[in-house]
Amino acid sequence: MTDPFALYPALAHVVPALAELGPTAGPITVPAGSVLFSENAPCQGFPLLLSGEIKVSRHSSDGRSLELYRVVPGELCLVSSACLFRSQPLSAHGVTTKATTLLMIAPPVFNQWLETPAFRNEVLGLFAERMADLTGLIDAVAFHRLDQRLAAALLGRGQELAIDGPAIPGVYQVSSNESLAAIFPEIEGATLPIAVRRDPQESIFEPMNEGDIALIRKQIDLLLPTSVADILGVLNGKGFGREIWKIIAVAAFILFLLESVLARWVSKSRRTAETVRVDFGEDTVWRGAAR
Repeated sequence: MTDPFALYPALAHVVPALAELGPTAGPITVPAGSVLFSENAPCQGFPLLLSGEIKVSRHSSDGRSLELYRVVPGELCLVSSACLFRSQPLSAHGVTTKATTLLMIAPPVFNQWLETPAFRNEVLGLFAERMADLTGLIDAVAFHRLDQRLAAALLGRGQELAIDGPAIPGVYQVSSNESLAAIFPEIEGATLPIAVRRDPQESIFEPMNEGDIALIRKQIDLLLPTSVADILGVLNGKGFGREIWKIIAVAAFILFLLESVLARWVSKSRRTAETVRVDFGEDTVWRGAAR
């Protein structure tokens, strides 16, 4: 069995000592899916995990669930701590996600342990950490777009998208799962556009070098704005980009020259009494000889 003093060093200083509690404190082993505590129920004890994991969540009246956090060995349960501090019912429920071994410390013993500075500091440190997490969550919701938060969550949690079949490049509509819905309740039941690219180099966010720009310009007309003013000019419909008025002016001048040459030729033919035949597509117009 895992040494509880290695996971929770403050236990070496608590009074009464862990060994004095006897078999009532555990250890207890429960299978995955076991409900350790329920929302609005009185707290039966303070869990200290030796192995496994506890998922702490809240339920809404319409059946939706919001995951608050997870407890792993060496960590403390914030909801249980708050309940025992205030002597109020639990504000969330905890379910094991895998086979879990834990110690269950009775509420009176927990209150005695709080008189030990090392243990009290560890519990208060937990509240400080959760407050920092809450501040980060508020910052993310208030100041970051959903796609940025989604990308950060996927990268931070190591989520992997598995495709059943060949990974054909394109945009896939992926349904959100429970873990994503727990992080972002606003996307529950929605589909997310996920871009799949075969070449990992396409996903590297680095500035293009001169070679990249030259390669792209062989395929398309690439225009690079050099200032914010150029970008604003594009948005406002002002002249950044390729000027085509010169091309139009040259084309108009060529058409004018052709028309002048044709007019002179027709006029000359009339003066010399020639019969003029002018073809316009499928229609033919005959001009008789001049009088």
